[in-house]
Amino acid sequence: MKKIKKNIISTLAVAGIILGGFGCFPSNSTDQPGQGQTNNGGGNTPQEFTFTIAPAEGTTQIALHTKLRITFDQAMDVTTLTTHSSTVCSGSVQLSRDNFVTCVSMQSVAPQMSQGNTVAEFAPIEGMAGAFNHKVRLTTEIRSISGSSLRETYTQTNGFTPDNIAQCIASCDADLEACGGGAGPETELGAYCLELRNQCTTACN
Repeated sequence: MKKIKKNIISTLAVAGIILGGFGCFPSNSTDQPGQGQTNNGGGNTPQEFTFTIAPAEGTTQIALHTKLRITFDQAMDVTTLTTHSSTVCSGSVQLSRDNFVTCVSMQSVAPQMSQGNTVAEFAPIEGMAGAFNHKVRLTTEIRSISGSSLRETYTQTNGFTPDNIAQCIASCDADLEACGGGAGPETELGAYCLELRNQCTTACN
């Protein structure tokens, strides 16, 4: 009986070696792709960047000429941050008030960067339009300096709606500047224009 058991154990051992060679048993190798690794040599995968957008979703009472501001948690490749200078939606950063049928024209296709290329600002040519729901879209074309990107295109769910009152007041301020030509309130012209501005803002409410 002992001899039979010994033969069975020997047979199983040989079978294990053969089957293992054909990949039928799990490998203990550590070169399999995993979290934090790539398929091309086991190097570290760049961490996906995070960001915040201002105006934030649900925001109201936004001034007429509010800039779109995106803050990233790491330095970005500025060449990948582009937008549209016409109403045609293009670029990796898009702002729309009709669900991206058209887009809000920007002053420049390139952003104004600050804080070590972690903050990008885009300025609409004609400002935000009151009472319209605006949404921001970021595409997978955006890259950080380290090479990380979004896994998929991001689009704000609810967006933000500039308030008509804020737009009206901003318009009053613009009229004040045009009226006085920069004259201070201590001058007769400046005081007159300031009074007109106050009447204007009162009417806004």
